[in-house]
Formats: sequence, C-alpha cells, structure tokens
Amino acid sequence: MWRALETCAEMQSSKAIKPRRTLKKEIIRWAETDTWEGNAKSMFAAEFGRPETLLDTILSNYYGEFMSLQNQIKIFLKEQQQGKPKPSLTLKEWRERKASIKYWEEQIVHRFLLAVQNFDEGEVIKFAESVAFFRERFRLHGLDYEPADRVRFLLLLKKYELEKRRQKWTVRQVANYLESQGIHQFPPERFSVLHRMCKELKFPLAPSRKDKSKKRD
Repeated sequence: MWRALETCAEMQSSKAIKPRRTLKKEIIRWAETDTWEGNAKSMFAAEFGRPETLLDTILSNYYGEFMSLQNQIKIFLKEQQQGKPKPSLTLKEWRERKASIKYWEEQIVHRFLLAVQNFDEGEVIKFAESVAFFRERFRLHGLDYEPADRVRFLLLLKKYELEKRRQKWTVRQVANYLESQGIHQFPPERFSVLHRMCKELKFPLAPSRKDKSKKRD
C-alpha cells in the first residue's frame, strides 16, 4: 500500500509549482485579491508549494487538527504523570478539537463515497495522490515541516493576525519579527526589498518615520 502511495507522491511532486519563481507568482496572484479565499489560497501555496484544491483543503485541515490533538494528548498525559494541577488541555478544548475533526472526517467520507457511487476513478486517484502528498509532510515530519516559501508564509500568517486586530506594522517591525523567526536576510539596507514583498502580499503596513517626514515636506 505504501509503495503505491509513494509512487503517487512522486507523481504529485512533479505537479508542484516549479520553478520557485512560478511559486512566487502563484502566492502573489492570490494575495493581490485581498479576499479571505485569496489569502487562504496564497498561504497554502506558500506552505505546501502548489495550488490548493478543495480536497487539499479538507485533508490539510483534517491532518492538522488530528495531529495537533495527538500532540496535546501526549502533553496532557505527561502533565498528569508529573501531577500538574492545571493541565494544558481543558475539557472544552478537547470537545472543540474533536468536533472539528469529526466535521473534516464527514467531509472526507462524503467526497470519497460520492466518487465511489459515481464510479469516478479519477477522483479516487486524486485522493491517493493527496494523501501521499500530505504523508510526506505530516507523517514524516509531523507539524514541524519547512514551508515551501517560509518568508512569505510567515508574512501571510502575521498579515492574518494583524488584520484580525486591525493593526499595522512598519517595515522595521516586520524585519524584527522575521529575525525573531531566524530569518536574517533583511537588514536596514534591504528594507526596500522587504517593503516591496509586503506590498505584493497586501500586508498591512504602517508608514515609517521617513515616509511621515516626506509628507510633512
């Protein structure tokens, strides 16, 4: 079974966005729409290195929720052994995570049964290819895999957080954030490069002191 999935994974890897310049265009293309769907698709491309399909959305959410819960259970059991009075996993969080997993399971079952009922072998093959693709990420690397475009992925994550809080950052704040994540390629003399990258992704930028002084002049 795994050999068949590995074969599918090799087929799927050849369908990933190549070269890297094409991946950049795909990320920017969706980010420029500045919509919820566009941002989600842009983030998926930056994270996994290929355009997102509906099946990808379902499986990535399922695997992410399922593996996160597994990790939380491991931490919870360890805390129980250590006798911690307030474990990190609460009953409410447990129920919410289980409900989310159940929802994505239902989506998987529905789509797969529909393909079987319609004798849609193409859709069944897509299932095998998508499972093999995520196996390479989640099963082999857990949740600590490296995104395809780490810089843009981190920028898109922070964009989502800032927009929820209705905040804006200066380019210097963005550079400091990336540096805290181990990315040191944006010293002050390269702020213009980072500024252009943020503009392409519709990142909520606040005017810098330099920009403000220009306006006063």
